[in-house]
Amino acid sequence: MILKVGIFKEGVVEQLQTSYNPRELDLEFVDLHYLKKVDLEGSAERIRNTVTFRGILESQIEQVCARCLEKNQSPVRAPFELTYDAQGKETIDTTADLRDILLLEHPDRFLCKPDCSGICETCGINLNQESCSCKKTKFQTGKIRIKRKNK
Repeated sequence: MILKVGIFKEGVVEQLQTSYNPRELDLEFVDLHYLKKVDLEGSAERIRNTVTFRGILESQIEQVCARCLEKNQSPVRAPFELTYDAQGKETIDTTADLRDILLLEHPDRFLCKPDCSGICETCGINLNQESCSCKKTKFQTGKIRIKRKNK
């Protein structure tokens, strides 16, 4: 959102509202998709040479679990409060800061549940839904034996 500093009167809170296309904000990823626009509802207030911009960003996302590859939908609700130095400026572009706020709301690695079992490396079955009869190798079970030579 571009804030026009000149329209804000000293100490008067102005209500602001807009929607963003997630692709325009570069918020589309392989394992995370926005299912609808990002709605912004907030306010801005100028006090002396600063503009304080606060509000909330809301949307709906679909994430892919890093272990089992199942898709899960969830709401996004990101409150924010940003303060800008407005001295000598006609406009303030808040778009990059709003994008960063949304990015920080998402984990680096999404799991559908903390104890997700993932998928079988051999047959591809989702181990959260059923078990497989594949023979586990020592690498898959995490048990590796080290044989030492006797001297």
